[in-house]
Amino acid sequence: MRTASVTASMVPPRPRDCGSLPGRVRAVLPRLLLLCSAVVLLFPVPCPAQEMGPRETQDLLRRVLNQGAYAEAVPLIQQLIEWFKDSSKPSLQRDLEMLRFQLGLCHYLTGDFAHSEPAFKEYLAKHRNGSHASEAAVYLGDGFRFTSKFDPALKQYEEAVRTYPYNDDWLTDILCSVVRCHLAKDNWKGAIPVLRRVYRMAPDDVRANWAATLLCIAYLKALDVEEVFDLVPYLMQPDSPASRNVVFNAAALEAGDALFAEERYREALWIYRLVYPRDVIEKRGRRHVAERKADVADLREQRGAHRELLRAQEELGEAEADLEALQQLPDYAVELRFRIARSYMEIHRYREARCIFLYLRGELDPEQAETPHFLAFHCSTQIEPWDRAIELGREYMRDYPKGEYYDTVSLTVGQMYAVWKDWPRVIEVLTEALDVHPEHENIAECMFLIGYASFMEEKYADAIRWLKDLNTRFPNHERIEESSYWLGMAYLFNKNYEEAFAVFDGYVRDFPKGPYSEDATFRRAVCQYGLSRFREAEESFLAFAASYPESPLLGELYMMLADISGNFGALLRAVERYGEALRHELNIELYNYCNFRLGEMLADLEDFETIVSHFKAYIERNREGSNLPLAVYWVARGLWQQDRQQEAMTYLLDAVDSYGRDPDALGVDLIIEEWVSRSRNLPPTVAKEAWRTFGERLVAARQEDCLPLILRIEHIFLFNPGLTDKAREIILANLMREEAVPEASPAILEYLIDEAPARGKPELAALAAERILAVFPETDYVLSARMFLARRAIENGDTAAAEEQLRSIREVFATSLEAARALMLLGGMYMKQRRFSDADRCFQDVLGVREWRGPLWPEALYARGECAREQRQYNEATAYYERIYVLYDNYREWAAKAYLQRAKCLLRLQEDDKARQTLTEFLAREALADLPETTEARDLMAKFERRTDR
Repeated sequence: MRTASVTASMVPPRPRDCGSLPGRVRAVLPRLLLLCSAVVLLFPVPCPAQEMGPRETQDLLRRVLNQGAYAEAVPLIQQLIEWFKDSSKPSLQRDLEMLRFQLGLCHYLTGDFAHSEPAFKEYLAKHRNGSHASEAAVYLGDGFRFTSKFDPALKQYEEAVRTYPYNDDWLTDILCSVVRCHLAKDNWKGAIPVLRRVYRMAPDDVRANWAATLLCIAYLKALDVEEVFDLVPYLMQPDSPASRNVVFNAAALEAGDALFAEERYREALWIYRLVYPRDVIEKRGRRHVAERKADVADLREQRGAHRELLRAQEELGEAEADLEALQQLPDYAVELRFRIARSYMEIHRYREARCIFLYLRGELDPEQAETPHFLAFHCSTQIEPWDRAIELGREYMRDYPKGEYYDTVSLTVGQMYAVWKDWPRVIEVLTEALDVHPEHENIAECMFLIGYASFMEEKYADAIRWLKDLNTRFPNHERIEESSYWLGMAYLFNKNYEEAFAVFDGYVRDFPKGPYSEDATFRRAVCQYGLSRFREAEESFLAFAASYPESPLLGELYMMLADISGNFGALLRAVERYGEALRHELNIELYNYCNFRLGEMLADLEDFETIVSHFKAYIERNREGSNLPLAVYWVARGLWQQDRQQEAMTYLLDAVDSYGRDPDALGVDLIIEEWVSRSRNLPPTVAKEAWRTFGERLVAARQEDCLPLILRIEHIFLFNPGLTDKAREIILANLMREEAVPEASPAILEYLIDEAPARGKPELAALAAERILAVFPETDYVLSARMFLARRAIENGDTAAAEEQLRSIREVFATSLEAARALMLLGGMYMKQRRFSDADRCFQDVLGVREWRGPLWPEALYARGECAREQRQYNEATAYYERIYVLYDNYREWAAKAYLQRAKCLLRLQEDDKARQTLTEFLAREALADLPETTEARDLMAKFERRTDR
């Protein structure tokens, strides 16, 4: 059989119901970026100003600014500028510079960018090198940015950096603002180099991590995975922006899917592992919003912390925008786990993948769980042992009989069972699969495996049916070549030689170079042999030997050629060919057959000298599985036929010495029995000498203290015609003890079963029987052991144990006479339990086997009559009884019982005349006159006569 790949037909599908998420991510992504670039500035609503003088106005302005009432400060600042603009006093000019800066700043801080822009421009025009010029330049750019004038903003930031010196803190803020402008325009190319500067120079982890997160988004969009990996340490820091940034996580999901689609599975896995679950993002995002709100509240109370306040408010705005954007993104927890599992699977990390798929199966409803279940099964097929795969496959077949993957799963489970050579399960699973899915996508493969498994289970009729159907329905399938060969084998083993010949003949013709061509050619000749077309078979075998001189089948071939020669009476050629067969490769069964058939041919040729040398060589080789005791028998027979009786007897005794120490050596008992049998044909004086020699062996065994050998020889001594009663009792006492059971051969154990109960030791017999069942379960000795245990169980009222033993005899030794006796006992036991239908079935089975014709048939008929009578079915009972004394009158006891019971049944039916006629016929049978039933019949007849007289 060609080895089938367990997963050849199993290509895992792309994720179902997972294709929509990347599309939704792509749709949301631009909006997320825009939201993240905007800031909503929240400040207190100012109170209106009142008319007053410069000094009072300046004092009020200070109070208003300290309170953060920037809108109320604007008219005050404007009034002061109007008062001071024409003054030439240096102190007022310094105040005027500050007022112009404060005017722009107050407009800026209230979000009035339409007025902050001209205010800052005027300040920079009049005070280009003023003390607040560097700040004003930045705020002017921020104003452009907050009003979506991104190009002017970028230009202003560039001008500011070029014109004024900034420390790292300010420069980092400016660069972050530049990044936000580029991102608002979706200009990642322009943002990336600026982000790199921020990432390298930021004086704090917050902005460095912010830059790292945005850089990762850019790299993810470009699938530049190596750059992402370099930034992972920043992404993994506690409270990293990546853990709450919607854009980052959405981009990572999309990038992972793109990498997976490009079959870059290992990279996809690591990107998926960077994605935070949606609930984590929301939880951390809300916490971040709360923290930033607290920061804003604190900074408002700090005088002059404008930049820090702006930065906090910008972070707050981005955080709130993230939370708002998150509501537009569906929960992807299940899909994310699914993608991670698929990536693990594709890089052959099947255990991790299976673990996640099984988790998803438990989390989803049954319909959605089908795909994770299937993929968990697929992963399990890649992990040995396959027990878990089998379990998951069988569960899938049970839960999803109409599932998308049912055909793939069922075939794979069948293939795994086939690899395990668990043929009954192959048949069970694939037969069920074809019942559930008659149009199975792999129907031909299933049919082939069922047929092949049926062949391996020796269910040849089933194998023929499946393989023949496959060949008929799918003549062009790739399995046809194998199917044809195994169909031929099934026909051959089922002894349908004509059909097998036709199939093998067709195979040789259609597949001359096929893998089974050599074997099919040989089997074709075997079919001719099976059809007794010996001349044709001989010609085919010889042609095969010429075509395949190195074939491992030559041993079997020459064996059959020898059989053909023997059939034609060419004994010398048969001997020669058996010898040739033995020079080639043979299994132990054929090896033994050839050796012993060769011995039989030599015996027919009366070449006893060759017999002796042949079997001595066989014994010397002692190949595992050799039947050494039978070979010993042949050697002794050959010596005996050469008038070397003493040598033959000595040889048998030597064999006992050689093999008798092992209680499990079955053939030693046969050797001893042969020795006893031969001793009976010796002259009395020679026989006596032989038994004396045997006694010496017993003494030697006792000196050696070898209990198995002692028991064997003592057992045989029981058959010594010259054994005294006292010696017999000594031997029996040594045999009839518990210590002997573990060291006893099966023949001795069987003797204990027969004799121990009669000597008041039924427990010893039970031990012997149990020993046979445990150590020699495949031998015929089991029959007597099981029968004894069954009868003992019946006596003890243990019907279950009795039934177990009797059924075993019936099934294992189906045609033996003991099987018939077991059925009779079983039926009798059912009768006592009033299970009449079961009892009658047992008796009917006894009557159904022709080989059991004899005393058991009238007994079985009588028992069937009793079953009917006990159920008051008197008509049926009388028919059974009548058949006994009509067909089996030579069995006197049963005939008498049948006459009497039939008469009683007829009386029950009130057919007195037929009853009288039956009794009259019974009493007229002189051969039955001495039986107890005859006396009862006479009494019954006397009652008739007295009733008639009255």
